[in-house]
Amino acid sequence: MPTVPSTLLAPTTFAEALQDRAVRDLLPASLSSAEIMEIDPLIRRRAVFSARVESSRHLTVLDNIIQMILDPEHNPDGTPRQPGQYMTEARARMLLRAHLEQIGYQPTAGDEGGIKDLRSEQRIRAQLDYPVSFARNYGHAKQMNAPGALDEFPGQRLLPSYADEPRGDAWWGARWRAAGLPGPFGSDFVALKSDPGWKRLSIFGYPYPPFAWGSKRETEDVDRETCEAYGLIAPGETPAPMDLGESNPLVASLPDGSPDLISAILAQFPNAAFENGVLTQV
Repeated sequence: MPTVPSTLLAPTTFAEALQDRAVRDLLPASLSSAEIMEIDPLIRRRAVFSARVESSRHLTVLDNIIQMILDPEHNPDGTPRQPGQYMTEARARMLLRAHLEQIGYQPTAGDEGGIKDLRSEQRIRAQLDYPVSFARNYGHAKQMNAPGALDEFPGQRLLPSYADEPRGDAWWGARWRAAGLPGPFGSDFVALKSDPGWKRLSIFGYPYPPFAWGSKRETEDVDRETCEAYGLIAPGETPAPMDLGESNPLVASLPDGSPDLISAILAQFPNAAFENGVLTQV
């Protein structure tokens, strides 16, 4: 049986993950997280945003820190960082707090210490952990979408949770079936990477982790032998690739390689407006 490639439970730099970050634009927005979630996931994947953050300066710092987590040996401009200065996620949280203190950020009265407070541990982790996880998992999916790798590992498995208080297989099983995914096969949550049910499983609309707020379930690649045993693919059948949305006209790139986020969002939400560079629902 082929050796299953390692998952992303340990920090790994993928060139594809860095490429994913490289085609993002800042999206200052007055929108709530629920309103942002209404934006097409292919647009969201190409934007740097945080709910109700209208400061381009804060988003620039946040984007630079995320970039250095993904590529800890280099600064955002590509210059090398010295050993001992390599970016870690603990250092990233410290830098983000220091930045907020430097600009004199104060939360709205009554929001102190909660998810709406940009200084809170919960919000700082959300601002860093989700973009980093999305980029790493996109990078892995992109790598394993190559025809040779896909033929050998056409499936994907939802791994057990490593959360302190996991939601459990019953909760995920219900979501799995509601998404139209096959099985599960006992407690084995396996489907072909090309199955559109992965996007339905995710509240974010992506076919790779994380699949829900607070989720601590990653995925691993599943070999052809297992997929054939589960009846997911026939012997000799060429597997279809995972749909990463790269050919979707909604996110057609401009000549400089950056997506035209404003046009794409306004096409989806005619009642939205960019006022003084900030996305606002009107």
